[in-house]
Amino acid sequence: MSMRRWRRVCCVALLLSGCATSTPKTEESEATRRADNYVQLGIEYAQQGDYNTAVAKLQKALEIEPDFANAHHVMALVYNRIGDKQQAEQHFKRALELDPKDSQTLNDYGLFLCAGGKHQAADELFVRAVANPLYATPEIAHANAGVCAARAQNYPQAEKYLRAALADNPRLPTALLEMADISFRLNRYLPARGYLQRYLESARHSARSLWLGIRIERQLGDRDAAASYALALKSKYPDSEEARLFLETEGRR
Repeated sequence: MSMRRWRRVCCVALLLSGCATSTPKTEESEATRRADNYVQLGIEYAQQGDYNTAVAKLQKALEIEPDFANAHHVMALVYNRIGDKQQAEQHFKRALELDPKDSQTLNDYGLFLCAGGKHQAADELFVRAVANPLYATPEIAHANAGVCAARAQNYPQAEKYLRAALADNPRLPTALLEMADISFRLNRYLPARGYLQRYLESARHSARSLWLGIRIERQLGDRDAAASYALALKSKYPDSEEARLFLETEGRR
């Protein structure tokens, strides 16, 4: 399998909120090549939002190669996207049975478990993911582990993971925004401002970052900066939950 093909699988990760990759093999059977062709078709249909056809193509891949770990991984991502959590978990587990050291599957399954509130189980998977010396992007799993720990309100552990992520990639937006949020929650307003400013050097504002900026600048007493964030939030994300929260708090000020 060519590296180009495996990168295509990784590209669908942006769509599916994960990344289904596997180590390319230099020698493959004809059956594996045929199965992979169906996986690629499944990815393409998923990118187009045609999840029923995507599932059908992936099922075809698994009919040809039932033990094709990457097909199970992509199938898990697709089922997760369409809300079939039971099927998603089954395919995540099968993918890891077949390839227990695949860091991307470990990372994606960790995200899945964290979203379901299973923070400790997710943490164990993230730790396994970064333990693999061949993992090309350990900062991603570290950042995800940090976000998950923050959701569990374990802020010391969250900061540990996020700092590890930033040690590998100082411009990683996910880690910077989460560090800004944690710093704000811990009443460390100047560091929160610094992390948010660093975040903006690598990413565009979201409703979350703008609402966070408003609250940081309110605490620091910079009314002009807070007003600038507020104007951007109301104009760019008027229907967001963050805009609603801003209007509620503004009415009480």
